[in-house]
Order: sequence, then C-alpha cells, then structure tokens
Amino acid sequence: MDMSKDWPFKDATNTATFASRYIFKGEPICRVYHDWDDGSWQFHPDRDPEQSDIMIVCLEAVFKLDPTVGGLNDLPPGWKAERTNSQASWMKPNIKITSLN
Repeated sequence: MDMSKDWPFKDATNTATFASRYIFKGEPICRVYHDWDDGSWQFHPDRDPEQSDIMIVCLEAVFKLDPTVGGLNDLPPGWKAERTNSQASWMKPNIKITSLN
C-alpha cells in the first residue's frame, strides 16, 4: 500500500497511538478515541481497556490492521467513535469526551 497516496490522516504514519493488544490478537476495533488534551489516538475492542493491555504503536500499524479507521480521520479531538463489530458502521455520538475516567 502506497501510504503517500492512500493515507487519510493529517497525522503522520509514525504517530504514536495507544492500542489494546487484543486488536492485534484478532478482536475488532470497536472504540476509537481522539484525545482532547494532546490529540493522541486510542484504538480498543468492545471492552474496557486495562492499563496492562495497552501498547504504543504507530498509527500506520492500526490503519493497516483495519483500514476502516481511516474514515475517522476527521474525528475532532475530544470525540469518540464506536461500533458493535467489524461489519457495523462507525457511529460518532455527539458527545465530547474530556476524560476516560
């Protein structure tokens, strides 16, 4: 895949992101957060993440794993997107997230 042509994000391909290790073990990405405070991205399956399950990976690795997250490239900081499974459409609730706590 030629990232220079197909890359949907404003962030660079090597942007550090937080991702649950479970998405790299086959669970679908069902929750995406674009953090308000620093603009970082988080990618999780349909379960609450434990701190010990979080990995730091480049945004490109997540996009290669699931290119549908590219459709969330316009998700504003402080917002989240969710879906129930890998076949479902992404929903962007009109709720601004200020903290995961």
